[in-house]
Amino acid sequence: MIVFFGLQKDAHGSPFSKQLHDIAGYVKKKNLNTRFAFSYKTAGGLAKKRWKMETYPSSGLIMLMAAETFCEEITLYGFYPYEKNPQGAPVLHHYFDPRLVNFSTPVHNFDNEHKFLQSLHKKGTIRLVIDPCES
Repeated sequence: MIVFFGLQKDAHGSPFSKQLHDIAGYVKKKNLNTRFAFSYKTAGGLAKKRWKMETYPSSGLIMLMAAETFCEEITLYGFYPYEKNPQGAPVLHHYFDPRLVNFSTPVHNFDNEHKFLQSLHKKGTIRLVIDPCES
């Protein structure tokens, strides 16, 4: 397993830096076969540049970039930024509950991200699943 973190210059001593230290300690204590990779650029900044995005990518899109590095096949579940799914059932939105306005925040544009993911799905690069999972 490889854990990748993009660090900003001011990250040293930050709460995030402490969390990284705690994670590294846990991994070492459990003797897990893990490598840590660090970049002087943030993962979001790398994703934004790679896909020529105007807004900062969501954490889900950043994880897609990481998955592309290690996975031959990628299936994404739940990347659906609209109020109702195609069947008309309400969709909850992680920490943006209960509703998004215009499906964007000052930082992310979920509508554009979803269109981007649909284009990757149509090309066969990823499999995008928005239907409920089977029990």
